[in-house]
Amino acid sequence: MLSFCCQRRGRHPEHLPFPRSTLHTSIAAHRSLVTTIQLRPETRARLDGVTVHPRESYDETLNRLLGMAYDPEPLSEETLKMIEDEIADIRAGRYRSLEDSAQEPGLE
Repeated sequence: MLSFCCQRRGRHPEHLPFPRSTLHTSIAAHRSLVTTIQLRPETRARLDGVTVHPRESYDETLNRLLGMAYDPEPLSEETLKMIEDEIADIRAGRYRSLEDSAQEPGLE
């Protein structure tokens, strides 16, 4: 692999501006950070469909999507209490249907 990289860049290992061990360490560190996953063709097509630009990597796309789907800031206790109260109201039948709400003046 080292000779391939060097030949591709037109440099021989002895002419590199850094020690050979640094190159091996960098390559080894890079390899340990990469994981291969299997995707069905339709999943890959969907992933291709949500890329922002043609050169966006799958890693960048997935991290962007995960960032949009996951909010690291938890809901406040007050918000959680309001949600619980609303769920209790719905279960107790204290709600208005969409049709009733749409009859209000100003809503179309």
